[in-house]
Amino acid sequence: MLFLRNANILTMDEAAPQADTIVFADGIIKHVGAWQTLSRQVAEQDQVIDLEGKTLMPGFIEGHAHFVRIGRTAKMIDLSNCKSWSEVLGAVEDRVSKSAAGAWVCGYGWHQAKWTDVSHEQVNGYPVHEQLSTISPDNPVYLIHASIHSLMANQKAMDIAELSPQQMADDLVLKRAEGLFTGIFEEESQSYILSAANSLDPAKRKIEIQEAIELATELCIRNGISSFHDMACTEEELLVFKELDEQNALRVRMNLVLWAQDHRDLLRMCDQYTGADYQSDFLRVQSVKAFADGALGSRGAWLKQEYNDEPGHFGQQIISEAQLTKLAEKCLKNSLQLVAHAIGDAANSMVLDVYEKVLAGDKSLRWRIEHAQNVVATDIPRFSRNGIVASVQTVHCTSDAPYLHQKLGVERAEAIAYRWADLLAHDTAIANGTDAPVESLSVMENLHAAVTRKPKHGPAFVPEQCMTMPQALRSYTWGNAYAAFEEESKGVLIKGAFADFVILSGDPLEVEDIRSIEVEALVIAGKLYASERFEILW
Repeated sequence: MLFLRNANILTMDEAAPQADTIVFADGIIKHVGAWQTLSRQVAEQDQVIDLEGKTLMPGFIEGHAHFVRIGRTAKMIDLSNCKSWSEVLGAVEDRVSKSAAGAWVCGYGWHQAKWTDVSHEQVNGYPVHEQLSTISPDNPVYLIHASIHSLMANQKAMDIAELSPQQMADDLVLKRAEGLFTGIFEEESQSYILSAANSLDPAKRKIEIQEAIELATELCIRNGISSFHDMACTEEELLVFKELDEQNALRVRMNLVLWAQDHRDLLRMCDQYTGADYQSDFLRVQSVKAFADGALGSRGAWLKQEYNDEPGHFGQQIISEAQLTKLAEKCLKNSLQLVAHAIGDAANSMVLDVYEKVLAGDKSLRWRIEHAQNVVATDIPRFSRNGIVASVQTVHCTSDAPYLHQKLGVERAEAIAYRWADLLAHDTAIANGTDAPVESLSVMENLHAAVTRKPKHGPAFVPEQCMTMPQALRSYTWGNAYAAFEEESKGVLIKGAFADFVILSGDPLEVEDIRSIEVEALVIAGKLYASERFEILW
């Protein structure tokens, strides 16, 4: 066995929150407690390492992000720091100049609501494609919005997509008043462009997914993430994950939440890809995802009252109540966890209505609402009353704060947006994540957002709704484990749990700004991933 002693251990176990020694073997924790007691159990063949007071806590669990997309975007143009459409165009023009004629040029992370210069031509607040098409006449281009709920394509990409009359009439393909394309494709209509861009043969697509998984894995390890809830995993991606798991090639533990664009495919996947064959220490499939609405930044979130900055517009209801009910009944029959994306207050109310009706008091399935971003006061108690997990992304609050008042109006924004303290006061189970690559995968940035609600510029957004640091840490460890039915094996350092933990440069409960803390090492299943800052060998 391996004994790590003289550590500041934050166990996340409410019965015994702190310890100074952890003992593990074969990837499983054998003891957590005091060295004064555990030292008596050291045998001649055991190894003892002094951590010299370093802080040790459960490995972080990413509660909501997109694994393969993280890997893919690592190879794209990062547009997240662009402050204007002209900066976006400059970044694309630079990449085009280095690309072969005909090669796809891809970017991600732009967000028009965060630009300081809005002098470009706009339709519904979005730029239009002409300048993009001019700088890249021979290279198809698509640029994924920061929300992942829309993209911009140039003329070459639209030509390759060969849009049909039916697709041209799609309301999610944004057009000018005269019917000409703006280049913006929202929600499901993005597939017209993405399908054209991703028309590789199956063997090449498999390699591309494997490469994306490896890139995302490395990023998780650097951030101290030992487990990951992968939101909206496609059938194609699932099969690659399954093969890697069978080869013992997964290094981060994966909880895959299945999704398909076609509702019928998703119902089929509920039957086909669940059960014992899809349960292992590193791969679990037990959840399916539905989208109730879009994102607030693109005015796709479904609201009870019209948008403050677009009178008469209430957002987009993506799934009907009847369709969601049918999916919920399928999940209930198969004992599956239903996971529903809901950002607007109307979307949250509708999802809660369906959950309440179908579950009929059964809290055991721990169905989730992803984002739970804008929730009216009367809906807050319905989460805990029905055993619903509120899966929030705290960094969205600090990222969205600059335009929340614009979209919702001051009074409504401060009444319904990001009500974490209210949810916790009603004993709601809280899971936490980053929604990467929509936001950075940085755990420390996300925790900082949870406890400050302060954007880079300007005051904190409704600071009385902040989490405390113990609440934030729990949401990122035990809370995410609970949301996946794994609170006995993950997110907590107790006997019998997986030996998954991080060693940090400081104590999150003591530092003034958690962003000053670095992940010095990550241990998954007893295997050490050491950084250059902290070398331990075992």
